[in-house]
Amino acid sequence: MEQEEEGNMNRYRHRRCWRSLSFSSFPFRSSSSSSSSSSSSSRLYHHQQQRNNDQKKSGVYGLVGLHAPKDFDRLAADAIDRVNDIISDIKGQQEKKVLWKHRSNSTGGAGVVEENATGEKSIVHQLDEISDTICVVVDVAELCRNTHPDREFVQAAERTYLRLQNFVQTLNGNVDLYKSLVDAKIEEDESQTEELRRVAQTLRQDFERGGIHLTDEKRRKLEVHSDDALRHGFQFQQNLIDPRQIRQVELKNKEEIDAIPKWIYSRSKRGNQTLIPADHNTMNSILRVCDNREVRQQMYQAGNSSPEGNRLVLSKLLKSRNNAAEILGFSSHADFMTASMLSKTPNGAKVFLKDLSAQVRDIAGEEFKMLEKLQKQIANGGAQGSVRGWDILHLMRRIREKDDYPDINTVAQYFSLDGVIKGMNEFFGKVLGVEIVVDSLIPGESWCGEAIKKLRVTVPGTDTEGIIYLDLIPRQGKFPHAAHFVIRCGHRQRNGGTRQTASVALVCNFAAKSFSREILLTHQELETFLHEFGHAMHSVLSDTEFQHLSGTRGAMDYVEVPSHVFEYFAWDSNALHFLGRHYQTGEVMPAELLRKLKQSKRAFAAMDLQQQIVYALLDLELHSNQINVENSSEISKLASDIQSEHSFIPSEPGTSWELRFGHTVGYGSSYYSYLYAKCLSAEIWHKEFTNDKIEQGGCTILRDKMLKYGGSRDPAHILENVLGPNALEKSFDGGFYPNSSHLLKEFD
Repeated sequence: MEQEEEGNMNRYRHRRCWRSLSFSSFPFRSSSSSSSSSSSSSRLYHHQQQRNNDQKKSGVYGLVGLHAPKDFDRLAADAIDRVNDIISDIKGQQEKKVLWKHRSNSTGGAGVVEENATGEKSIVHQLDEISDTICVVVDVAELCRNTHPDREFVQAAERTYLRLQNFVQTLNGNVDLYKSLVDAKIEEDESQTEELRRVAQTLRQDFERGGIHLTDEKRRKLEVHSDDALRHGFQFQQNLIDPRQIRQVELKNKEEIDAIPKWIYSRSKRGNQTLIPADHNTMNSILRVCDNREVRQQMYQAGNSSPEGNRLVLSKLLKSRNNAAEILGFSSHADFMTASMLSKTPNGAKVFLKDLSAQVRDIAGEEFKMLEKLQKQIANGGAQGSVRGWDILHLMRRIREKDDYPDINTVAQYFSLDGVIKGMNEFFGKVLGVEIVVDSLIPGESWCGEAIKKLRVTVPGTDTEGIIYLDLIPRQGKFPHAAHFVIRCGHRQRNGGTRQTASVALVCNFAAKSFSREILLTHQELETFLHEFGHAMHSVLSDTEFQHLSGTRGAMDYVEVPSHVFEYFAWDSNALHFLGRHYQTGEVMPAELLRKLKQSKRAFAAMDLQQQIVYALLDLELHSNQINVENSSEISKLASDIQSEHSFIPSEPGTSWELRFGHTVGYGSSYYSYLYAKCLSAEIWHKEFTNDKIEQGGCTILRDKMLKYGGSRDPAHILENVLGPNALEKSFDGGFYPNSSHLLKEFD
């Protein structure tokens, strides 16, 4: 049953350039600066120590030299030239290596061996520089095409994005680069740092996940299946917004028309007909507020049985993904995806999901009984006393209203955007030991005038520093959801150089309320803002040698954990003392109002969790190569069976909600990451942030044991360092999954 819970994942999509490009995995990821003074990022970006000198030449998004749309072409060409120079250097080093080997055999000279070892180590720095050189431009192009109000800038950014994407495809097929990395054998050299060996391992794995080690014939087949998967995924998403693919419901009498919101009726009038489109937002609005059960039923059935075109597209998408995985030596796409993540195996994630389902079932059952009781009262003993799929959101709304949950606008008065930003410095200074100040934008740096704000983050006593741009006000053509865009990664420069300043952009859409000229956040918007701010802090507080694994560049089922921890601050009285003050009086949010907020959070939380489990299990099972995905009826049966087994929300005959589950495309085999993050963040919160530890300033462990490492260490080791040696459970086949006990305690 595809309802509003699926949409909650939209706010958890932090932006990562390497996943934004049209191939699933490649060595040359975004973003930041290079490892040598001659790198392109040194030419393109201003550094803090040069800030005064660079004020005159800083460009849009902080990219020096970007002042007009045409500048993208030059910057892309410079990046490509620089990469080709690095490749030539690598080729020259390989030729020297042959000579060194010959000379070593002839003379047995130790100096030759030492010089050769230094050269082998440098290959990782050079590949990291290639990654950075490209992404220092393409990351800005990605952000620009999603945020710039000038259409010429957007079009130029899109051209640059595609140009560099095509260039990266040639790099991923460069056998000489791959052989240079493999021949260096850095992964096996225990004398090297853990980070260097991990970066080398990740680079090699990314090359191989692109098929570079395969025969020419297999590589061609892999390219065909990968391209097919991308094309089918794009078509799946296009069908979701194509009006021709969305079914409509015709309302034929006044009783039905009067039951729907006026704003829906006004835009659905077609001459003498009233045709209601069963798109996601319209369907859920009617399911929540419409008292006419027959109208709700029609909308539910129409919305959960279209787009019809996605039946064939979904089958082709799954088939292409599994074919590509098999060529790479994996038994399924789920095995391919999880191998490089915290879970290690799909079975580890499945064991976790099924165990969580069993533990939450009784609590969800009590919640469902509340819905059944209300439905029986509405039916007044009649035949319509059972709860159906089209009743769920409607019954939940009525119960919430009856229980006197706090008014959304009353709560928003405690969260003015300016007040929240102002309170962050003092609060996160206490929690993370950082200083956050609003900084002046350098002329030419903003992409939308005064709508853009800039925060400078520092850690006193260190050289750790970062920039967070805030683009929070909605406008036409802007990216419509909440997201964290990496502009430049912070990392330590090679050979004792200065630390590269990290830079990110938080993009949200917070509109002013009708009763206030200020931007006031709903409580859910505050939670979203803190989630994205968690990603930003992960980026700017990361302290790694290589940009390749800096900040949020790590396993998807791990990098969401810190941002989920940050969500807890929206519910904590200590945090709200700084972040939640009335926009007119300055008063702190009353304890009773916060209590009601927490009560509303728990309402039907177990049923919501069940539905997330259903989505995650279906995502894994569809990609596990266990059914004939070319038969769409088997896919629908699998979705129905999982729904019936793991949720009290009934699976309605004739519906196929999997046709609307868009995260199958973006989160293929990894939707479970959301629930991993919820459980791990709950344990971290209860271990490190309760019992007045925030008030005592004892929470810098989050900075020093998690955020600083980015993705440069095994996520399992990071979590064990924070939570203890038994932080993760282990499945029989070596998979890892979190303990859910702390999350379940929140349902008490």
